[in-house]
Amino acid sequence: MRTVAIALCAFLALSSAVLATETKEWTVMVYIAGDNNLAEAGLDDINEMEAVGSTDQVNIVVQIDGSESYTPNAAGTRRYLIQKDDKMGEITTPPIGEMEEADMGTQATLEEFAEWGIKNYPAKKYAIILWNHGNGWYPDDGLHKFGGKGVLGGPNDPLKAICSDESSDNALSTSGVGESMEKIAKTLGRKIDLVGFDACLMGMAEAFYEVRNAAHVACGSEKTEPGDGWSYDEFLSILAAHPEYDGEQLGRTIVETYTSSYNGGSQGSENVTQSCVRFTETAMANFNAAVSMFSEELNRVVALDRDAVKAAVAATQDFRVRSFFGSYFTTHKDLYDFAEKIKEAFPEDEDLGAGADLMMEAISGENGFVVANGITEVSPYGTVTGAHGVAIYIPTNGYEETYADMDFANTGWYEFIKNLNENKVLEGSETKALAQSKEHLFGNLYAND
Repeated sequence: MRTVAIALCAFLALSSAVLATETKEWTVMVYIAGDNNLAEAGLDDINEMEAVGSTDQVNIVVQIDGSESYTPNAAGTRRYLIQKDDKMGEITTPPIGEMEEADMGTQATLEEFAEWGIKNYPAKKYAIILWNHGNGWYPDDGLHKFGGKGVLGGPNDPLKAICSDESSDNALSTSGVGESMEKIAKTLGRKIDLVGFDACLMGMAEAFYEVRNAAHVACGSEKTEPGDGWSYDEFLSILAAHPEYDGEQLGRTIVETYTSSYNGGSQGSENVTQSCVRFTETAMANFNAAVSMFSEELNRVVALDRDAVKAAVAATQDFRVRSFFGSYFTTHKDLYDFAEKIKEAFPEDEDLGAGADLMMEAISGENGFVVANGITEVSPYGTVTGAHGVAIYIPTNGYEETYADMDFANTGWYEFIKNLNENKVLEGSETKALAQSKEHLFGNLYAND
């Protein structure tokens, strides 16, 4: 992991010199929850942002919380209006004002930062990017059932949705992110132009669905993200050159620069995924109708041949993390690929086939849910050729009852999950993921997501 030194300068009093007075085209707000073992990567990304810097048309605003354990010289909470510099390896942008240690794992902290950014950096368009570890809609395979601070000293739910804060033991839930984004959109008086998840495994229907009423588009990865995360210098330089871009155009740019940066580009060579989805009235109406019809047909065929349905699930592209001790996150499946696999499993069932076709069209068709989907295939390990931009939860050995807490549970998919699993609710226990296996997995995984 790269090492970045932070300039040691006194906190400045809040002044007009660092606050914008004119309305620009874009304000990009990045919420870096770095009070964990990703702290150094947060400094790296600020350094990437400084390679571009705020312009006369684009504000780049950051709130970062560091870690006493990993970045002791930059452990506190700071805000920046990012300024351009050419010093790779050093952050020279001065912090804005003085801040007390913030709990980045609470909705109130996220909302206050966004409201501050909207008030002080007015723009025609806004992007809000959540930066941290991530795990889709909820931790899988019983890992979240551990009590206390866990083997790594992290929160009880170290991957609970996003924005874990090691000092406070808090993290944002998927539904909590949706609630906060709706409050922020209300403050703004309209939808946020882009919501981004620079974190692992957040490119799921369930996570995207929570922000549908608050945003025009959202970006996230179906797969785990490498430690370097998004290529901020690359997509921000394009935005600086094209401030007229709307949310969809910026989303496409994020997808394209992210995947190219890992395709032998600036961030190496790794198999990655990244997608941008839209929440237009047409796209959401078609997506909702498709999920409803597809779920109904799936419920019908489960009664005919449950084992065949489970075999189709097993054959579907997943986004598991493999370790010496086993695989994790095995229930994260590509929705489009599942529709293809279930159609192949029941070739004579015309109604199911129609439902599967409708689902695939709603995802990738003209004006479909997915605006842009990018993958890299540079390694035979962890292939992602079946990734089409949106993952979904499909367990086959019992389901998490907390799934009912999310908006997506009302689409009909939850009924399919319960039916497929014969109403078996998972009862998490420490025997499902031994402490030593968790330590081994996350000791490596946390450095690469």
